[in-house]
Amino acid sequence: MAIFGCLLALPVLSFAQVFGLLVALGFSGGFFIVPISALIQHRPDEDKKGGVIAYANWLSFVGVVLASAIYSGFTHYLHIGLRTFLRPPR
Repeated sequence: MAIFGCLLALPVLSFAQVFGLLVALGFSGGFFIVPISALIQHRPDEDKKGGVIAYANWLSFVGVVLASAIYSGFTHYLHIGLRTFLRPPR
């Protein structure tokens, strides 16, 4: 996943190459998340299974909120946006 994500940052990619990298990123992401989801659903005891699934979903939600807060902090308070990173080197 990291390799495909880094390759997406190359500035000279065509549409077909970006599409292929996104497909590969999604495919490899599936290989990452499906075994984790299977373990979360099958490993806990029956009386704790709902709590474990709920906690995993809560952690996912917290990650999304934190990513949003970090992005908001960078753009609104530090005035650092995507254009700062996409500028060509001098």
